[in-house]
Amino acid sequence: MVTKHYLSCDSEYNEYTPCEDTKRSMEFDRDKLIYRERHCPKRGELLKCRVPAPFGYKCTFKWPMSRDDAWYANVPHKELMENAIQNWIRFDGDRFKFAGGGTMFPNGVDPYIDDIGELINLKDGSIRTGIDTGCGFKNSNLTEK
Repeated sequence: MVTKHYLSCDSEYNEYTPCEDTKRSMEFDRDKLIYRERHCPKRGELLKCRVPAPFGYKCTFKWPMSRDDAWYANVPHKELMENAIQNWIRFDGDRFKFAGGGTMFPNGVDPYIDDIGELINLKDGSIRTGIDTGCGFKNSNLTEK
């Protein structure tokens, strides 16, 4: 068996999410906002390197604490709190705290996480990060009248 070794990508890629590449998205049709949809890279566009962790990255908290806390160094974006009125996240020292509740989780965070837990294994630590990339946008044309 041959083992392949990949070098680390440049640090500019430490938050690279292939299906959310804004440079590539501009190549798609603007009609019906298709360019805003996720478009994963074609085989020839794939990176051949390992995406580096952010500077200062720390090992994540163990479950179930990881449900409520995340190191700020791992996700260095205070702009996540811009909708703080929704009460879903707050900055506390060197970490983010997920408070639960708010408009994003009408039944609280626990039932939301239980729903995710039915889709992916959250029990044994084999999954390091789960990201729900839903847009949270409600189209007024889709609501009941």
